Amino acid sequence: MPAGPRDVGEQRRVESLRHYAAARALEDRRQFNDAIKALEKALQADPGSTPALRRLCRINFALGRE
Repeated sequence: MPAGPRDVGEQRRVESLRHYAAARALEDRRQFNDAIKALEKALQADPGSTPALRRLCRINFALGRE
């Protein structure tokens, strides 16, 4: 439990992580379009999220998209 309230940046990182985790679960279920949407939401929350961007690139590449 955090010692104090989260700042805006930390809240955005947590939101991004939540979307990223949802995307990984969707990807495991082969729901790639929904996984892409979740990763895009993760990047909206935290544009600097390297894991979300990397995963989005890998899914798009696997689906033959650029």
